Amino acid sequence: MGTKFAIATTTAYEGATGASFDGTNYLVSIGTDQPPAGGGNSSDAQFISQSGTTVGSLIQGGGNGGWGGVAYDGSNYLLLGEDCTSGCYKWGRFVSPSGNMGSNFTILPANTYGYGGYGTPIVYGGGSYLVVYSRGVSSSTSDGYMVYGRLISTSGTVGSEITISSAAGGFNSDNPISNNVFFDGNNFLVVWDAATSIMGRFVSPSGTLGTEFTIRTRPSSGCNTRHNEV
Repeated sequence: MGTKFAIATTTAYEGATGASFDGTNYLVSIGTDQPPAGGGNSSDAQFISQSGTTVGSLIQGGGNGGWGGVAYDGSNYLLLGEDCTSGCYKWGRFVSPSGNMGSNFTILPANTYGYGGYGTPIVYGGGSYLVVYSRGVSSSTSDGYMVYGRLISTSGTVGSEITISSAAGGFNSDNPISNNVFFDGNNFLVVWDAATSIMGRFVSPSGTLGTEFTIRTRPSSGCNTRHNEV
């Protein structure tokens, strides 16, 4: 185990929400409460060398929401953020390995997603990014949170919503579903907490869904583990 080192040090509260690697440096996405630029929460990022030193200054992505994520496509990073100035929406912004930032574009329109844990799961593979999120549903037949995803091209084109979970799960509005996503070289694997079990489903780079399956059934001990970070 190496020596602990600081990634971001400001007078604000910070939380790491993701990291990716470009072959030379890492880019760590950071949710910052009351950022140096002022205002509400900010979705920021910091480059880190392989020796554990910061490279350049903190990249202030902006927004007024805070919790984002990041992935690398071989040429650029896609940094996610949130803005809740007038209805919360998720935005994306490409960042080059040298730190140059593109313009913000909308990934998830306002009020179309719910809480997904501290960060927005995103990964790149097969020519596209896949971002995963949850949204509360309530009807006569279901109550809880569903898991959804959207494919995003390397040029910033956002695909249609993909319904990943087959049924509502998770918890109440204070403790909703958490999820994560990975890529194995051929397919994405989305995992989520369905309250009584940990579920999984493969998604192809074109958006084709595999069969939903149970990863683990939780013992009925009354203790719920709601974070699927790996």
